[in-house]
Amino acid sequence: MATDHPLDASVSATKGVGLDAGLVSDIRELPAVEDAVEIPGTVATIDHRVGRLRVVAPAPGASDLMRSRPGFSSPRADEIHLPFSVLEDGSMPSRVTVTVGDHTRTLRVSAGQDWGTVAVVATETLLALDDRPTTQAIWIRADLGTDAEDFSGDLSAVASSADAEVESTLGQWAFVDLQLDVMTGAVVGLLGIAVVIALIGIANTLGLSVLERGRENALLRALGLTRHQLRATLAIEAVLLSVVATLVGTAMGIGFAWVAVQTMLESVVADATMTLPLGQLAIVVLVSALAGLLACVLPARRAVRVSPAAGLTLD
Repeated sequence: MATDHPLDASVSATKGVGLDAGLVSDIRELPAVEDAVEIPGTVATIDHRVGRLRVVAPAPGASDLMRSRPGFSSPRADEIHLPFSVLEDGSMPSRVTVTVGDHTRTLRVSAGQDWGTVAVVATETLLALDDRPTTQAIWIRADLGTDAEDFSGDLSAVASSADAEVESTLGQWAFVDLQLDVMTGAVVGLLGIAVVIALIGIANTLGLSVLERGRENALLRALGLTRHQLRATLAIEAVLLSVVATLVGTAMGIGFAWVAVQTMLESVVADATMTLPLGQLAIVVLVSALAGLLACVLPARRAVRVSPAAGLTLD
């Protein structure tokens, strides 16, 4: 998300005169705004049916607002970043001619989104087109955890007084966060059910083991095995059952996850890779061992309650 949507919000001018000087101060005073930077620019004419469009250059400090380091935060001198919304039928020309008054530059095109309906060029390119640029946009970084709807509403209320256009990507962040929360909740719920089933399964397995090996346990007790040692024996058996099952299940899960990454993500994200959270997997194994110990409590208590004499008479 930080790579696809590096800029939280932008305010762009809709009039040729640029934005009011005090607008950036009003935006910085909003409670959800971490910082805001004025972006200088001018109004240019671009060929290939793009028409009149504001062309801006990132000001000093603009890159500090980014969640990542996209290309439009530091464009090259021969490059122009155009928003997808201004490209005719989504077709992107390799080069465009940008004209401001008597000044013309031919620039290589890169396309993107999320910085507003403006084109982005290098500072030297902007000054070559217009040596007296004005503030045509304001780029904004929001505080972490900001509510997307409240932020967009507050920003729109401030920008409306300057007849400016607002574009925010926090809505996309909120949507992805919601989907991840739903998926995480579902996985945790299924994991909880699986843990309960595992506890019952281990307890039943040990319970049957206690019944089937009643005479063996009684013989061990008669030979000197203490109640504590018998409990420890059953606990070790329970831990082995749970840990081995966890390791086998984890290995199978990693295999299925690798297949899913290769089949579903590789076609969408070319450089998608799978990283194993070794620390979390170790915690899962530890929790499974503790669950095995918990599951052996009742079977172990039942086993040690049987006296050696009574146990030797069992069938």
